[in-house]
Amino acid sequence: MKKIIYGVMMVVAVLLATACSSVDEPAEELVTINFSAAMEGGNVSRATDCNAADVLYYHVYKAKSVNGTDEYTYEPTRVGGTTEGCVGNEFQFSLSLVKNQIYCVIFWAQKKCEEGQSPYTLKFDENPKVVVNYDEVLTDAFYGKTAAFKVEGNSNIEIGLKRPFAQLNVFTNDYAKANELGFTIKNAEVTLRDCSNVFNMFTGKGESVPNVQPVTMSVSWEDGLAVSEGEDNTKVLSGLFLPIGDGSTADVTVKVKDSDWEGAISLSVPNCPLTPNFKTNILGSWLTTSVNANVTISDWERTETKVITTEE
Repeated sequence: MKKIIYGVMMVVAVLLATACSSVDEPAEELVTINFSAAMEGGNVSRATDCNAADVLYYHVYKAKSVNGTDEYTYEPTRVGGTTEGCVGNEFQFSLSLVKNQIYCVIFWAQKKCEEGQSPYTLKFDENPKVVVNYDEVLTDAFYGKTAAFKVEGNSNIEIGLKRPFAQLNVFTNDYAKANELGFTIKNAEVTLRDCSNVFNMFTGKGESVPNVQPVTMSVSWEDGLAVSEGEDNTKVLSGLFLPIGDGSTADVTVKVKDSDWEGAISLSVPNCPLTPNFKTNILGSWLTTSVNANVTISDWERTETKVITTEE
């Protein structure tokens, strides 16, 4: 009889110990963080400037300091998702994060596409990247990353999103003259050597990828490119390209033709500069003269900042 009573007392003791343990161990305290991600330079929707971004992808990473320094290693969490319906040029959303934990959040905004039809493949893993498919029409995109931050209480975090791409614009200021001479542009293409197709979302830079094939973008007009009435410059084509690092150069070749490529007019611009979040503008009288075009860099609102090259 004593053995039975002793056994029952032991079971009760174990249950009490388990109950006390569950009470003494505090549950993770969640804190609400409000995010505001604004696209710098506006959310343009001009036909020649691709399409405006209307969906934001985000993913949360745990950050761990390296030996107590400001350098961190990052581990992906299960917290991530999308938000749509930006107001003006800004996305807003909230997340519940664990108090006293250090985090970093990565953002990517783009035009929403049908399933499997996006020119961008996003990979939110230990080494988050965006793989660019130049065979698709690239839409305007924006990128951002917070600094490592410690969650201490309900707070607001604002982040600016910048374009990872350079936009290459090709203009001519003698198309009206060429048109009068009987030359109408019905097909145009631009080929770039040395641009990236992988964007590193930790560094915020395009990676130098070995053996990347030259990228070609083409446009055509059934009745021919219209002459710009009352304007000095006519835009021939425009495209987005991913520079390597903070900025790089690419050998650019432009071809325009009326009916066949045998009678095409070509323009070669070696070492053409490409800068993320800026436009590279090629302009000159290259249809009717042998003078090569000027190359300028401008911000996204087309404010000229610097002439890069002038070649003859």
